[in-house]
Amino acid sequence: MLSMSLSVPALGELRIVASDLVAKIAEYFGAGAVGAGAALEKAAASVAPPGSDAEIAFEFRAEDRELLIVARSGGRSSEVRYELTS
Repeated sequence: MLSMSLSVPALGELRIVASDLVAKIAEYFGAGAVGAGAALEKAAASVAPPGSDAEIAFEFRAEDRELLIVARSGGRSSEVRYELTS
């Protein structure tokens, strides 16, 4: 099992760190990095609309060939599941 958390600004250069991290996690488990990045962006868009200057807290948990991505910002939360099968 893997469990990791990361907080980044919704805007700016550091946001890419979250996308890079989720891509590396997916690659580690033999899954597609592009799909994992899209799943992360879906969760992020649900909690911090475009142009928002808030911080987004991400949690990543891998269990049973599935990656759970949780995003939280400003009292809102969203979660998506990404299948880790190759």
